[in-house]
Amino acid sequence: MEVDEPEDRATLLLGESYTFSGDAILSDNATIKSAVWQIGTETKTGASISYTPSKRYASNSLLAYLRVTDSFNLAKNSASLYLTVLDPAIAIQGGTEQTISKGSSTSFALDSKNTRDLSTVEWYLDSSLVGSGNSLSYSFDESGTYSLTAKGESTPPDINGTTKKSLPIARKSPS
Repeated sequence: MEVDEPEDRATLLLGESYTFSGDAILSDNATIKSAVWQIGTETKTGASISYTPSKRYASNSLLAYLRVTDSFNLAKNSASLYLTVLDPAIAIQGGTEQTISKGSSTSFALDSKNTRDLSTVEWYLDSSLVGSGNSLSYSFDESGTYSLTAKGESTPPDINGTTKKSLPIARKSPS
């Protein structure tokens, strides 16, 4: 019994789709009668299936394995996989729109209760990088409407190399 993907101790992201596949080497001219993936409390039929995590699982706490039954009704499980499912989220304190006085330094910070599973955070003002870290102090020199975005990257990336997320925050600076 061999699991092709994912690898043991892989990281998945909530809401993304992943291929789970495995193969059984059978003897005595046996054929595969059934193949069932057990992923947490979910059961999916087939040796190769698509799985989309619907909840967060802490470090290596999602158990998955493939069970194959052959034409002689002999069943065997693959080695167990222990997976992590992250739900990267980012939020900025103070809501989505703010009026700020021109020329004054303003501080922005992540909302620690609603930000999780991120390794790095970068701050962008109208697509230009203006800082990094959990907070930013910035002075708006001109009046206008600005888009301030905090972009966070999940750690580690998932098995497909995907990272998440960003949240745009509109900030207004009057004349």
